[in-house]
Amino acid sequence: PAGYALRLDAVTVARGGAAPIGPLSLTVPEGTRLALKGPSGAGKTSLIAVLCGRAQPLSGRAALGGADLRRLGGTALPERVAYAGQRPFTLRASLRDNLFQSRAFWATPGSEPRVWELLDLFGLAGRFRSADGLDTMLGESGLTLSGGERQRLCLLRALLAPFDILILDEALSEVDPATAARIMGCIDETFPQATRIITAHGGAAAAENFDMEIDLTKAGTYPLPR
Repeated sequence: PAGYALRLDAVTVARGGAAPIGPLSLTVPEGTRLALKGPSGAGKTSLIAVLCGRAQPLSGRAALGGADLRRLGGTALPERVAYAGQRPFTLRASLRDNLFQSRAFWATPGSEPRVWELLDLFGLAGRFRSADGLDTMLGESGLTLSGGERQRLCLLRALLAPFDILILDEALSEVDPATAARIMGCIDETFPQATRIITAHGGAAAAENFDMEIDLTKAGTYPLPR
């Protein structure tokens, strides 16, 4: 692919037992802040799966940088996609292990300070500093995290890996509006060149100003942002 621009041409997307979405034509240039809006069950997650190359459309063509996603085999794109979802998971392991980073990452100077900077921004640093720091155990017999804390931790995990496309699929739904707005502002400031695809049906993320907004209750053709 020649870059990370996404394009859908008359794409129809399966949506479980509900009627398919589409046809949908859409061009998403690199660096776009795209909001996928609609109520639960509207098909936001299904469309994301097609945009990621993890699912095939029922009809039409989905392309990345001009290359048909079907030809990429679902392997090239996910390597450059960071994803955080509504129902994140954590392991019964240390905070360090739950961040899923390589030994090379932890050996790089500045990595641990960067992690603590994000933990502080996300309102999590205090809990871990008062325990065992990055060696704090999570889960059974360890620190128990709320739903919003797990969401923030897993979003932090996603931001630590290199990416060109960031997908937040209701990733801040259990986070208070002030913290969610602060996190979104940090993401926009730190990763302005990355394409950011955000799904939401309420909360601070839904109230953000985006380059493009797609209402999945109204499938159709969406032009380039002005």
